[in-house]
Amino acid sequence: MLVLPMERTFSIKKLPVVTFLLLLFNTIIYFTCASNDETLIDSAVSDYISADIMPLEYPYFTSWAKTNDEDIIDYLGDATPESLDEYDRYELVYYMLVHSEYNTYLSEKISDELEDPTQHWISGYEYDQNQAKQIETYQKWQERQVIVSKYIDSLSSKKYGYNPAEWSVATPFTSQFMHGGVMHLLGNMVILFLIGMTVEQLLGSFTFTLFYLLSGAVGALLYGLVHWGESTVLVGASGSISGVMGMYVASYGTRKIRFFYSLGVYFNYFRGPALIMLPVWVGKEVFDYFFTDSNVAYMAHAGGLVAGAGLVLAGKGSWAKVDADIIENKEEGAEYRRSLDNALSYLRSGELKLAKSKFRELSEGYPADERVWLQLYHLEKLAPKTKQYHIAVAELLSLQLRNHHLDQDSASIIQNYIKQAKQGVLMNEQLVSRLVMKLLSLGDADTALALYDAKHQKGFSPAIEKELLTNLKQHFQFRDEEKAKFFTLRLAEMGD
Repeated sequence: MLVLPMERTFSIKKLPVVTFLLLLFNTIIYFTCASNDETLIDSAVSDYISADIMPLEYPYFTSWAKTNDEDIIDYLGDATPESLDEYDRYELVYYMLVHSEYNTYLSEKISDELEDPTQHWISGYEYDQNQAKQIETYQKWQERQVIVSKYIDSLSSKKYGYNPAEWSVATPFTSQFMHGGVMHLLGNMVILFLIGMTVEQLLGSFTFTLFYLLSGAVGALLYGLVHWGESTVLVGASGSISGVMGMYVASYGTRKIRFFYSLGVYFNYFRGPALIMLPVWVGKEVFDYFFTDSNVAYMAHAGGLVAGAGLVLAGKGSWAKVDADIIENKEEGAEYRRSLDNALSYLRSGELKLAKSKFRELSEGYPADERVWLQLYHLEKLAPKTKQYHIAVAELLSLQLRNHHLDQDSASIIQNYIKQAKQGVLMNEQLVSRLVMKLLSLGDADTALALYDAKHQKGFSPAIEKELLTNLKQHFQFRDEEKAKFFTLRLAEMGD
């Protein structure tokens, strides 16, 4: 399940420069490092295979994998190093060289079982066959260590990722710009793009940058505490982006905002107090950490969420001021505010003709302003025979659909429109179709049916008619057999 804050607060007057730079910087770093890492890995695998180390190491690896990675044992089956094809050999060598837990295991086994046999070398002394074999084995392990040191330790994730087993001041920050793959990068950047711009505008570019880095670092440190002493390296901007989500809801506090959520292929929006989602998000990450078998850094996410929200809440009103104008959606210019106040003053004084004229002017200058169209609708409905009334209803409902604001008040507008419109429903059929389906999804089947019937008198195109009838039939299939039967017959008449 995915839940993201999606309040419409973006202002073109405060460009989110840092967010765009972070998107660009992360992308450039990933592809630059990925190109270099690919070269290093190719060289490491090539040197390893040339040194013929696999026959010696393979028994150690399978012994470890039987306990720690049954999937790879199932994949390998009865294969021997000699029987592996080129692709499988490459992938297996790469896995053995970079897997931190396995390499720790291998290092401990080798140190327990083998000492440097050349320590007992005496000039002129000839080794027997067994001693020569020991020296050869020792030399191969030495070659492997050289390969790891020369290539694997130079990988970007090893140099800049956060390793709980190795204390570093820098890596809690540098790890935020490393990613494990294209999908890892893409997932993080999409969420940063969707919510980072708003948070940067709310907090300002400097505060946003500082809190972004600190949230990621706190997330990494919490990950390090939970995985204390382990060599599993943390990479990715997830902790920082979780921090951005925490900043978002903390900026709004208890105000109700819009959230987007998805459950598999189903998605929708809901409104609720912003901060209520913080414990839900943190709880989900903690739950997933304890009960989900995954390599996702859940505790880094939880740390980032708490850090981001905590920084904003602690500094709200002082060193973490939130832009109240954006919170209140006060992004209009002075001229617009004057025009709106002027139109409202005529409305309050009962000069409806002048008020209507002013709101019509505003609707031309600000056609996407839902508030203007709502006032204009109330004025135009006093003369339901006019074309302007139909236009006002259509524009208002279209904006409410687009802004996901269609609710019970909208249903009342539709009901009044059906009753009052003297020329019938003149809204275009595409808008009517979208309204009918949205009303069905909201559970208001009566209004949906009334709108369908009213528009049906004016006629639908066959394609839209079929689509609506199909949706109506599906909606009533288990609710009202008579209605479902009616829509089935109508479809049959149309040749469906």
